[in-house]
Amino acid sequence: MGMLIRMFAAFCVATVIAQLLILGIVAAKGNLRSDTVTQAIALVNGIDATGSQLEEALRRAENRPSPTHEEIVQERAKQSLDLQNQLAAITREKDMVSKLLADLTSRNAEFDRRRQDFFVKVDELEKKTMQESLQRVQQTIEELPPDQGKDQLIKMLAADRMEDVVAIVKVMDPGKRKKILGEFAAEKDSDKLHDMLMTMLSGQPVASLIESQRKSLNETP
Repeated sequence: MGMLIRMFAAFCVATVIAQLLILGIVAAKGNLRSDTVTQAIALVNGIDATGSQLEEALRRAENRPSPTHEEIVQERAKQSLDLQNQLAAITREKDMVSKLLADLTSRNAEFDRRRQDFFVKVDELEKKTMQESLQRVQQTIEELPPDQGKDQLIKMLAADRMEDVVAIVKVMDPGKRKKILGEFAAEKDSDKLHDMLMTMLSGQPVASLIESQRKSLNETP
């Protein structure tokens, strides 16, 4: 940084010395007039112009009238008005963006509500459909002879549908249920009957449904 300052100072000194030398040469030749002096100074400073052109520019600058107090006040008022208009435009844009954000938030909330309602309706429809299906299966099994009803329950157990079997048996007509379960008296079927009774004792399938709902509620944000 110090080197740059020294170089700049040296350049300025050299410029002044050059101007003095040129003025000395002009004076020695007897051409020391205002136009030649002005032109010499312009050339030293790198301005390609005649002395008359520079004199004319300086004269116009000197003759240019200074702004009146009223003109200054008007210019400041104009600048102030422009600034106010810019601020008003910025405020309008800000209000518009805020309105758009509020509208977007409202739309998102409405979408979330409708999505939740949709899932609730789908869940209700699924439960209703399953309940109706189990009821039809229950009625069909009740209409079968006890041994055939037992065979259908065993096939459902083989398909790993224990909870459905328990749900059907629970709502059966007591008399028909007694006859069908009586068909499980054979030793080869006693284990299946035992598993069914233990599942009923554990509160299934209601207990698993309650646990599933509890987990769903805990996972809801």
